Amino acid sequence: MLCSASGFTWLITCTMVSLVLACPPGKGYPTSGSRACVECSQGTWSAAGATECTRCRPGTWNSARGAADEGACLKCPLGTWSSQEASPTPSSCQACPAGRWGEKEGLGSGVECTACLPGTWSQEYGATSSEVCQSCPVGTWSQSSGASSPSVCIECPMGTWNDQSGISSQAECSKCPAGTWSDVRGASEASTCRSCSVGRYQPAVGQSNHSVCLRCPPGTYNMGPGAASCDACPAGSWSDAFGASSCNLCPQSEWTYSTGSMRVGDCTPGALRHASVGASVHMTFQIRHMDDAFLAPSRLGLLESELAKQIALALNVDVRAVVDVAGENATVSIAPDGAVSAYVLGATAPLDQLARTLYDLPFRSRLLQAANAIDPGASAKGMVFAAISIRSEQFVPVVPTTTSTSTVSTTTTSTTSLAGLSAPTATSHDNSWWWVLAALACLVLASGLTCATMAVRARRTGNCGVAETKAEQQREEQREEVVPRSSGPVLLGGHAIAQSSEQKEPKASIAKPVDDADPGQEPSGDSPTLRNAFSSPLETHGHVEDLEQGSAWQGANVHSSMPVTTPRIERDCNVAACSVNCWESA
Repeated sequence: MLCSASGFTWLITCTMVSLVLACPPGKGYPTSGSRACVECSQGTWSAAGATECTRCRPGTWNSARGAADEGACLKCPLGTWSSQEASPTPSSCQACPAGRWGEKEGLGSGVECTACLPGTWSQEYGATSSEVCQSCPVGTWSQSSGASSPSVCIECPMGTWNDQSGISSQAECSKCPAGTWSDVRGASEASTCRSCSVGRYQPAVGQSNHSVCLRCPPGTYNMGPGAASCDACPAGSWSDAFGASSCNLCPQSEWTYSTGSMRVGDCTPGALRHASVGASVHMTFQIRHMDDAFLAPSRLGLLESELAKQIALALNVDVRAVVDVAGENATVSIAPDGAVSAYVLGATAPLDQLARTLYDLPFRSRLLQAANAIDPGASAKGMVFAAISIRSEQFVPVVPTTTSTSTVSTTTTSTTSLAGLSAPTATSHDNSWWWVLAALACLVLASGLTCATMAVRARRTGNCGVAETKAEQQREEQREEVVPRSSGPVLLGGHAIAQSSEQKEPKASIAKPVDDADPGQEPSGDSPTLRNAFSSPLETHGHVEDLEQGSAWQGANVHSSMPVTTPRIERDCNVAACSVNCWESA
């Protein structure tokens, strides 16, 4: 309270009071109300000028009395921790629990001990390094951190295997490939995945029992174990059975129009004549379970040459007659996925005779022997030569080319792939010139519409002009017939019109045109007025109303018994050209 006020005077006063009240190093007031300095107890310390003894922090301890600085508080050793404040002895330091280890001194809680990573475990207490954490064995996994026993390691499920220790998730257990299955839990190698037998296939991965191996349907076959799919019976063969491991050859001099035939009736002599159209034979087949070692350029070239030799021996032709898709002699083309393509030039034997040699099992065995000569483990790795097929085809060498298409902003490059070996590379095309053609087409269309509109308007204007001239002539003639004449001028519409001495009776207005009116008909008061083409009511001229109301004609007497009407004169306008009927008062 004394030093809570502000100001220089108070500052000097507080400083002096603090100096008077401060205890020497290693001592302090036992209570807040006490003014007698006592020696600090174990687990505490006090620096010079302090009035209280400070407790040692968690993770430290002090067994000496009257400690004058914090350095007297000793840290708990490696592999231990302590949450106690003012600890007087090292017994407060506890060992890190199993599954954890401590690499630093003075840890203040058990969670500050580092946990073993997922996929590992440790039963040792007070560990000081991660070396005590042991990995889960192969075939197992664990996602728990800080595990204290191997019981946390879970076996990989059936249909999977794992040959690495210390994995931390089930997803790291490798699945058995398509065409195989496994009912072993905690499998540690791929050999536990068992292949489906010949004549069967299995398209999914990670399967756990043999019931998933399906029989090949009619028209297909599988002659090798572990197939993910069945091969269609090649042209010139057929199969009507389920689970076939080979297809039946067509009778001599007969062939099929397509692959996958399911009955012998599909074999016909006409199909053989239809198929024998080329000067060469195109042969294709698939290498399954080919080891990646064969993809090395040196080994791949050897395998291509050896396969060409076996084809030449089987057909009894010169090895140079066997070419790859690019036309290189004494070799075949093998794609990374194991697809093989070769041409036999100048083959004169009928296709059905060639099929009896190339579709036969001994020929496939010789191909496998050639592969074993390059890699002795090819057979053990499950390599199979499957889906052999032949057809007559004119040989056209495929030349790899590079096509570049450039635009203002981008340049794309694509390479033509070998036919029948892999999917073609998509080539970008610049379609910007289509936009130019579209813009030109729009301009031409707009110009044509504009010209047509102007022509229609000009035609309508011309028709209306001709009609206007005819209407003027009719108005002049009808004025002479309708307007009564007298010896004096008549005031009509504000203009004086001279009248002759001879009075003519006005002609009555009727609904039909003026030219058709009967000159001998006497007008009557209730005679119909002239109406336009839309039957609109006739308006009475203002001057005529004046006459009917008894207004005098200037310079002449007008008989009131004679009705005077002024008909509306119709312009003979074309309705289509002028859009409306044209009317004008006389």
